[in-house]
Amino acid sequence: MSALAAKKRRPGDMVRESRIQRVIKEARATLMNPTRPQTPKDDSRGFYVKGISSRQGTPVTLQPLEKFDGNSTIQRLGNTPSVGEGKLKRDDKDGYWNLESSTAGDRPPSPLVEEAADEAGADGEKSILCVDIARMLPLLDPGNSHDTHCAGLDKINQLVDQLSACWNPGSDGAMSRHPPVRRLLRSLRKLTEAVSTAATAPPARVGILSSRAVLITHDRRHNPPASVPQEDDEAAFAAAVMPAVKLLYVLSKGQTNDPGFKADHALEPILRLLEAHAHAADNRASPGEFPGAGKQSAAVHEKAGLDLATLAAGILKNVSNDTGVQQSLATLGAIRVVTSVCGRQLDKLTQRGSAANPGSNEPLLRSRIDLLIQATGCLRNLSVPPEHAALFTKLGTVSVLYPACFKVPLHNFRDLVLNASRVLAKLSHTDACRVALERSPANVGHLVETLKLYNEQHAIAVRVLFTLGNLVQSSEVTREAVAKSDKVVAALVALFVEYADADEALTRSIDDSEWPPEIADDATDSCIPEQTAYIPATTTTTTGTESKRPGRAVPKPLTEAVARDAGPPQPLGTPEEGERPEEAAGREREGEVAESDDRLVKATRVVANLAISPALGPLLAEDERLVGALMRLVQTKNVNRSEELVLNAVCCITNMSYYTHADGKPSFVNQVLVNQVEIADAIAMLLMHDHADAVVEVARAFGNFSRSNEMRLWMMETRIDEACAILVDHSDHRVVVAVCGILLNFSADPDHVQLFAQHELMPRLEELLAVTDPSDFEFLCLLFKLYHNLTDHGLLSVPPAEDLRAQVLSVLAAAQATAEEHPSLPELHDVAAGLVELLSSVISANSADE
Repeated sequence: MSALAAKKRRPGDMVRESRIQRVIKEARATLMNPTRPQTPKDDSRGFYVKGISSRQGTPVTLQPLEKFDGNSTIQRLGNTPSVGEGKLKRDDKDGYWNLESSTAGDRPPSPLVEEAADEAGADGEKSILCVDIARMLPLLDPGNSHDTHCAGLDKINQLVDQLSACWNPGSDGAMSRHPPVRRLLRSLRKLTEAVSTAATAPPARVGILSSRAVLITHDRRHNPPASVPQEDDEAAFAAAVMPAVKLLYVLSKGQTNDPGFKADHALEPILRLLEAHAHAADNRASPGEFPGAGKQSAAVHEKAGLDLATLAAGILKNVSNDTGVQQSLATLGAIRVVTSVCGRQLDKLTQRGSAANPGSNEPLLRSRIDLLIQATGCLRNLSVPPEHAALFTKLGTVSVLYPACFKVPLHNFRDLVLNASRVLAKLSHTDACRVALERSPANVGHLVETLKLYNEQHAIAVRVLFTLGNLVQSSEVTREAVAKSDKVVAALVALFVEYADADEALTRSIDDSEWPPEIADDATDSCIPEQTAYIPATTTTTTGTESKRPGRAVPKPLTEAVARDAGPPQPLGTPEEGERPEEAAGREREGEVAESDDRLVKATRVVANLAISPALGPLLAEDERLVGALMRLVQTKNVNRSEELVLNAVCCITNMSYYTHADGKPSFVNQVLVNQVEIADAIAMLLMHDHADAVVEVARAFGNFSRSNEMRLWMMETRIDEACAILVDHSDHRVVVAVCGILLNFSADPDHVQLFAQHELMPRLEELLAVTDPSDFEFLCLLFKLYHNLTDHGLLSVPPAEDLRAQVLSVLAAAQATAEEHPSLPELHDVAAGLVELLSSVISANSADE
């Protein structure tokens, strides 16, 4: 035998030769050099068992060599696929298809089956599994039906899982290079190519199951680099699985296929593929690993691993839109794996400076960025379920992703920053992750820098603003950190003014006739009852004196109307058939207005929440540019078109109007209070709006405005006091509380207490006190203060005073029994004691007069 022939012989050929192989070799012997006596022609084409002279013995029929046409050999019996005489039966326990054993009279095993048993070695379990896999290969013939393919792939995946569980790469070598597995991979490749190149869409389940088997056999746990020859480098290894991964990526683009990835257990091998090949550069791509290769070859291997990991991350991103897949991925540890991938890739980009100098290795840099874009997209989907927030916090995902938002070299890659900002926006809405962000107050400054860089990118800007609004909403520490940075405050104010100016220019460019008729400007006229018609102010008065017991609206956090991350901008699309050009332009203009409003809503929320801080509120309130921009919003924006924006602007104005002085600044001038008449004139009509939130915000603003005598006079001239009297009976308790704050300021002014008798408010206040929950300490305290002022001005006679004193004592006792250590209880006790004392003096004075 020649050396070349000896080299091509398989290891199994050197062990032994099966009986079937010997028979075939003898049948093919030539007549020129016969190895057995020549025999006459025999039409029966049979061979006889040794020792039997008669033709009446039992023949051993020579079966054709494993060639299946999909019709004669593979048959369909009902709904059960079959192979020759053996039938596939579905296991009731695991749902897999199993091949039933042949009877004693069946044909002997095929040469491929015996060859698989020979090559599997002495290990009995592996030998049985390899034989079973070989028996399933006929089912993978591309000419078979879809059901037959699924049944065979279902069983093959079960067998491959069992084989991988008992595989030891140290003694067995690389699993993907084992001869029986290589034959399986060839069959899978033919099937994958057939379904990928078909004219119709590839069958999802066939593609998922066949690709899954390829990934399992190429799992790095069973194919470690040490067990693979040097010529089988990362690039070659990636090329072996790339067709299967590409097919999975194509299938993942169909939303209806998402549950199939979970049902057929394809998520875990894809996740392992991502984890193994994303770090291929750290483990393999060094010039020393490939003698004579050098840095260029190492980069090729690194890029091959990164490209494979990018496709794996893209598959997970696509299918993780499904709720069930999200839960499964979290259980499999996907958040940990993807966070680790992002962290290591970001470290390489930011520490080595490769992103700052992309010309050094542009293809490799692009591969890293592509991987990060897909991985951060996957994290965004996994962050949707609220129960995953604890995992994100524990794994430090927030800290990992922050470099993607504010590291300067990465600002060249918009898609990466967009995905990172989407994840941060989603996580910042949960308490646990928000606390993690708040641990470093400098994060706010970094986000502001990102906002400045991507000011024109709406999708990024709204998400960064959303995150900022969440951070400054809940943490006074974060607000104080912002107050200490003049640059951050100046940048935020400048951005807000820029947004407002751009929105005003856009609004002016739109003709009133372009707006839909259902949101016309005069839609609010019917909101004001005729008997309390609002009379616009025509003059501006000067600042008056403060009342002795003013009621004012304390700045409050401004939250999102609906807790959600802003969705991606929707494409405007092309003009529909038959649509006029002006109609298409109108749709485009509506999209521009919606984007402008969305950006301003988020920016106004940030400013409103910052104004809560005593250190930052006065600083914002004295900024003429900021207050002027807010005034233009409430004066020019139609609440029916931009309801959320108008309400946020009013809330922001209310928070800033709280401050009448600033510590250490004797010359402090609150620009909101300077322009309070103009502002009040713009928002007064919203007091009678159908939306309770609008009424609450405007009433809170008037609660601060009515502290000055100037505004109380203006409110009576414009009949705002009548609207307040009506709103005392409002069904929303928040409105009632805000209106009582306005009435408290009027009750402190002896010149205006007559409105309580004029509008018959005393009996309604008694009803409010009677029905108020004893645990509502803040509102009870407000009512007691209101009664104190009214009693002090002599509006209560003796019988009502006696009844009120008894009622106050009863309510106070019930409140104390409700919560003995409530922080508001001491104030309630002091106010109630003062009111009881005043009522007692009124009763005593009346008795002395009698």
